[in-house]
Formats: sequence, structure tokens, C-alpha cells
Amino acid sequence: MKLNIKAQEILDRADPMTQIRKAFDDSGIAMPRDLQMDGKIHRFHANPEKDRSNQSGWYVFFDDDYPAGAFGDYTRDITVKVSTHGTVPFTAAELEAREENIRKAREAAEAERARIAVKAAEDCRRKWQSAMPCTDHPYLKRKGLSGSYGARVLGSTLVVPMWQPEGIVNLQTIEENGTKRYQKGGTTKGAYNIVGHGKPAYMAEGFATAASVYEATGKACVVAFSAGNLRNLVDLFPDVTIVADNDESGTGEKEAKATGLNYILIPEKGMDANDYASKYGREALAKVLNPPKEPGLRLYTGQELLDLPAPKSWIVKCWIP
Repeated sequence: MKLNIKAQEILDRADPMTQIRKAFDDSGIAMPRDLQMDGKIHRFHANPEKDRSNQSGWYVFFDDDYPAGAFGDYTRDITVKVSTHGTVPFTAAELEAREENIRKAREAAEAERARIAVKAAEDCRRKWQSAMPCTDHPYLKRKGLSGSYGARVLGSTLVVPMWQPEGIVNLQTIEENGTKRYQKGGTTKGAYNIVGHGKPAYMAEGFATAASVYEATGKACVVAFSAGNLRNLVDLFPDVTIVADNDESGTGEKEAKATGLNYILIPEKGMDANDYASKYGREALAKVLNPPKEPGLRLYTGQELLDLPAPKSWIVKCWIP
């Protein structure tokens, strides 16, 4: 028998798993198939844009008639609290107990995340010290870059350090075929690199993109490593201009706008600054990043007006050629 819409809505509200599934859907995080409700922190693959080895998702749920808990994605800085409910309201004491459980679970997840991040940063620093200076790499050649800009190599892998004010917190590794990875468990939020010297004038998503901006303008460019991280760097670099990827999804421009900073969108769809420089040349990219200024209005003093040359007289009266 087919239920009417109102009856179905009541059942949906009363079904805890329906509510939990909706919370995952609304957050953009893929819900794990085997959800354990044992009050322990579990890691899982949360971001479909990353390979399966990326376990940036976490969750903790407590078993009850109406389960409660929290989940999130460390990489995308997402945290969601979930408290399911039925048709019978909770007492104030029950609600307080549930909130306390959720609070403790979130604090435990954050503490675990911090512990893992500290260890990952230590591992990254050791790797960085053992890496060799880079004089040549297939990825750099394919991107048309004329330098390594501080990147090093470990074997055949290009290594780019990711900094925070206190030092290296992560590494981005780039294989010869362009595959990029971060240190497992390492911090990416608020991490950056700078290509070039002097005060940064620009900020871009990727290493090759930032390098192309520097080569075209001679001005230093911050590497944010992802569109979502741009807004996390505003306080550190409040005076830069964002060079936004013109990706098909529109994410680059959306995230650039979210920073509140000035931004330049690469004019061709599906391209970033490196793509544009590779196709049209550095000079063309430089024109995009430094467009000629339109002449503005100017105020003259009385004396300046008197000093201007007299207007030319008509060559033929009342006729303009």
C-alpha cells in the first residue's frame, strides 16, 4: 500500500537512520556503508575526489533508541553534530546527557586529530631534510616551468613543503605522471607555500599555477594547494589578488569570492594560469594578470587650463572631416 506524503514524512522523521543519512547527504560527505555505533572514533574515506587511501573522514555515534553523535572531514574542515529524534520529545535531562556525549565525542575526535597531525608533521620534516635539491623533473617540464622554486625530490617524486608560521606541517608529493598526494594525517588547513621572492602579490591554488603566475609577473605568489583553503589564508595574506581557476564546476571563482579579496578569473573555461600560459605564452598571462588601466578623468587647475595649447581653428568652416 502506498503511503500518503504526510504519513511518509512522519515515518522519515521517526527513523533515526533516515535522519543520519540525510545529515551526511546535506554535508556532502559520503556515508560509510558500515556505520558502527559503539561510542568510538572511526576513520573512513569521505571525499570522493580523493583516492580510497585518503581516510580524512571521521565519525562517532552512540547506540540508543535514537542514536546521537558527530562526524566530519578533516581535509575539508567539516564537522556535523547529529541528534536523532522520534515523535516523543526528550526530557531536559535526556537532552543534556545526549549533548554531553556528543561534546565529549567531538573533543575526543579533535584531540585524536591533533595527535595524528603532530606526528605527521614530524615525519614530514624528516622527509624534507632527506630530500635532495631538484634541478630537473618530468612534471616541471610538462608544465613548462623554468625552475623548481624550492621543491625537492625524493627518488623520482617531486616534494613541495607546506608551511604554517611554526614550520612545515605537511608535504605535497607529485609523481612524474602528475599524481598528487599529502602526508597521511597531516594538516592541510591553513598550510601554504610561496613561489618567488618578496612580499606576495598573488595567491593561486596549485604549485604549478603559482609558478606560472610568478614567471609571468615576477611577483611572488602564494600556493594554497586547494580552492577550499584560499579563505583560510586571508589573515596571513590580506593584500594578495587571487588568481582563480576557471574550472567547469565554478568552484575556483566561488571560493575566490568567498575570501573577500580581489580576484582575477582566468578567461578561458577549464583553464588555470598554468594552462593559459602553456597555450598562449607567459606574455598573454601577464596581460590577464596586469590588464592595461583605462584612462581616468583628471582635474585641472585654472593655471593648467590656461597653459594648455589653444584649440586648432577650422580648416574649412563648419565642416568636420
